[in-house]
Amino acid sequence: MKTILVGADGSPAGDAAVARALALAEQHAAAVHVVQVLPIDAAHFDRWLALFEETAQQVCPPVAAEHFIVRARRIAQSLELGVALQAGARLRVGERFRRESC
Repeated sequence: MKTILVGADGSPAGDAAVARALALAEQHAAAVHVVQVLPIDAAHFDRWLALFEETAQQVCPPVAAEHFIVRARRIAQSLELGVALQAGARLRVGERFRRESC
């Protein structure tokens, strides 16, 4: 079975789009690997997001700040899930990962 990447409009993605998608996937995998081995949990992600959101609102126009904040929250959620899985935890929808000793 052949996998075909498609653009937002449903058309087949060109070589450049495929290369970008693969590069982003590789970067995400590297970030997940690094974060998984750290003794962190939801409290750390909450603090990092608070700092990021404060900074984005100070240095970016409101629309851009919101754009970056939404994406940062998605990334943090993904990384937190990776940390939880590495620790052997299975989270339910909306559940946060908390270590007993952090």
